[in-house]
Formats: sequence, C-alpha cells, structure tokens
Amino acid sequence: MHPESFLKSINSAIFWRGSSKLLGLAKHVIIASVIGLSAKLDSFFIMTALLGILVLSWGEMIDIITVPHMVQSWQKGDTKEFRKITSGYMTLTLLGSLLLASLIYFFRDKLPLLVIGFEMERGQLLIDAVPWLLPVIIFYTPFRYIGAVLRAKRQFSLFYKAEFLLALVTLLCLEFFNQQPNVLFWSYSFGVMVAFLYLLARNWRFFLPLGNPFSSTIRQSLILAPGLFILQSVQYIYVLTDQIFVSFLPTGMVSALFYATLLIYLLPTIISLDSAFITIISEQTDKQERTKKLNNLLSLVIFFSLGATLFIFVAGKNIITLLLERGLFTAIDTQSVTFAVIAYSSVILPSFLNKPFDQIFQVERRIGLIVRRTILGFIINLILNTIFLFILHWGLFGIALSTSISYWVMLLTSLQALRKIGYPINLLRALKWGGWLTLFLTIAYFGCKFILIYFSNNLVILVSCALLIISALFLAVLFYQGEEKKPIKTVIKYYRKFILK
Repeated sequence: MHPESFLKSINSAIFWRGSSKLLGLAKHVIIASVIGLSAKLDSFFIMTALLGILVLSWGEMIDIITVPHMVQSWQKGDTKEFRKITSGYMTLTLLGSLLLASLIYFFRDKLPLLVIGFEMERGQLLIDAVPWLLPVIIFYTPFRYIGAVLRAKRQFSLFYKAEFLLALVTLLCLEFFNQQPNVLFWSYSFGVMVAFLYLLARNWRFFLPLGNPFSSTIRQSLILAPGLFILQSVQYIYVLTDQIFVSFLPTGMVSALFYATLLIYLLPTIISLDSAFITIISEQTDKQERTKKLNNLLSLVIFFSLGATLFIFVAGKNIITLLLERGLFTAIDTQSVTFAVIAYSSVILPSFLNKPFDQIFQVERRIGLIVRRTILGFIINLILNTIFLFILHWGLFGIALSTSISYWVMLLTSLQALRKIGYPINLLRALKWGGWLTLFLTIAYFGCKFILIYFSNNLVILVSCALLIISALFLAVLFYQGEEKKPIKTVIKYYRKFILK
C-alpha cells in the first residue's frame, strides 16, 4: 500500500468512519426502539464508560507512545528495526490486556461501588456484563495498536475499514439476535474480535513471531507511559463522572446523556483530524512549519465546527425525533435528550481541537501540560456538576452545560500552553475569521427558524437547514479576505478533483 496524504486520510475517514458511525446510529436506533431508556441500557452505557477508564485508556496510551518511534524508524527505511519494534509492542499489548482482563473479571463484584447513584438492580447488571465483555478487554488494545502501526506508515484507510467492519458485525448481531439476553454486550465483543483478526491477517508479518516487549527502544518510549495513562484515564473518568452524577436522576437519564454525546461528537469523530495529524507533526522537525500546519488546522476547525454547532442547536430535536423516536423510545425521551444536546452544542469546537493540541504536546514531550490541563477541566466539571445538579436542580441540562464550559476552559488553557512552548497561534486572526463566519451564520439561523415555523416534516427541515448553513459558510469563504480561507479552498479543490474523477 502507498503512503496517504493528510487530505486523503480525511477523505478516507469521512467515508469509512462516516459509514461506521451511520451503522452505529442504526445500532442505537434498534437498541432505543427495543429497549428504550431503561435500567438495562443505563448499565450498558455505564459499563462502556468503565471500560473506557480501564481498557480504552490503555489502548490509546499504547497508540500515542508508539507512533513517533515507529514513524522515525519507517522514514529511515530500516524495515528490520521497524519489525522489531512492532512485534515487541504487540507482545506488550497482549500481555497487558490479558492481565487487565483477569483483574477486571476477579474484581467485578466491586464495580457497582463506582456508581453510587445506582440501585441494586442496575449494579447487578454491571457485574453480569463483565464475562461477555472479556474479548473487548483482551483484543481492543491490540486492535488499536495495529491501527497505530498503519498510521506510522501513512496507511490510514485500512484501520478505518476495520472500524467499519466492527460496526457492521455489531449491528448484524443486534439486528438478528435483539431478543437474546446480553446481546448488547457480546455483540460488541464479537465485532472487536472480527476487526482485530481482519487487521492481523492483513499485517501479520510485522507482528509474528512476537518480539521482545522490553527492548531498549520500547523501554525508552515507556518513560511517557505513566503520565499518558493518567491523562487517558482522567479523560474517561471525566466522562464517567458525568454519568455518576446522572445516576442520581431517574432511570433512563444515563442513556439520554449518552445519546446526546453520540450526536454531538459525531462530526469530530467522522472527520477524525487527530488520526493523521500525529503522523504529520511527527514527520516535521521545524517548529515554524508545525505552527503553520496548526494555524491551518484551526481555520478548518472553526469553519466546520461553527456550522455544525448551529445545525445541532436549531435542528437537534428534529434529528433525535427522526432517528430514535419509535418503539419504546417516546416523545418524552426525545425531550430529555434534546435538553442535553442544546447544552452540549458548544462543545463541538473544543472537541475538534483538544486531541490535535495534545499531540503537539506529546511530540514536544510535554505530557505534564496535558495532564494539568485535563485535571483542571475535570475539577471545574466536578464543581459545576455539583452546583447545577444539587443546588440549581438543572438536571440533565446542567450536567451537559458543565461539560461544555469545562471543555472551553481546557481549550483556552491549551492555547496558552502552546504559546509558552513556542507555537504562537494568531488568536486575533482566528477571532476575526470566526466572527466573519458567525455574521453569515446569523442570517442562516433566522432562515432556519423560518423553516421550523412553516415545515413539519423532520427530513425536509434537516435537509433545508443543512443546505442553508452550508450555503452561508461558502458565501462567507467566497467574500473573505484573509489567510484563513486558503486551507478551506485547498479542501474544496481536493474534493472537486476527487468528485470529477
């Protein structure tokens, strides 16, 4: 396979990750209609958050610490050294995952203690889920690690295809076995196993036979592991904290919060700027060139996120109604999710930027900056959750709003830290660019309000609002006089050329 450019990686991410996210939405449509906002679904989403702390954080840590070393080795053309590194890391991830699976299984009875708002029924559902999720615990980190190897070689598409396969297998299991007990849990396990085996079959030469997990290169990279693991764990604890607070609300609100986050993070996940960005940054040694790429990234993110924020804000309820309101998912459930979506809508821009910024800190080996910034956001979120839920009694809306505010605090802290380590992002230019886009989007906002008044069909409303917002954005780019329009024009030219092929 040939190396892929940054734009091609985004194109592949949009197609394959977009397809996998659509399958994920279809999966949740099935779950919502069959189960509704229930105790069983609450337990499933809490278990997902717990796995995030214990498993996904381990997987993302391995992902982050391995890429820079593998990029350097691959660029030198030293295939023997590259295979030595990749096979050694694979041994490490498998051993670590097996140890983690054993610990979680033997201490599964303690899991309900982490969710203090759960009653006995939902706590027991957590315990019963663990055996069905053991394959996820064992194979997810090796799966992510193979993706890291592919990114080091600039072969992004294959991992996106594997993610699509994971989503497809999970969806098919849910579609054909939705009446089977525990299908929520074992369907995801089966999907992870299939996706892992697919990637391993395509790349086994880089991993087999398994190598030494404690070679000098691997030991050197593991110096960053404690800080990165704390960082990744804190990020998932961040998510779990929201769900712990929601567990004090009536049954079903944990699920409502999850559906709101699913909708909000859909675009950042599909476009996936961070997946290729770490490779691009690792290849650059000149800080000035990195800063230029970072400023271009900021221009793109402001363009995408402001439009997406407005669309979610004006049409969020219509999206939820169209996708989820059927079967056991009622109009009252739609209203609960809508409250959270409105409060979450402003989190799109920082969620786009936080991971690419983290990757700059990582390449500069300034992990402490990320940890401190994340802990600050976590503390602010904790305080605001307490105030909004127990003092102001804002319920689900307050919990989502506290997350949005804390994400913005983390973003501003990251921008300040970047300037301190020699990445002078031009905030004045960014504000001017954002203000210009907002001017055109304000006109689009009033147009969307007109559409909501005179149309009742949800699909017509969504298509009309999307076209209006997209038109406003492109008119803003057309008439703007500044550097920020250049990366947008580059993307437009790329996709026009891609379409004309």
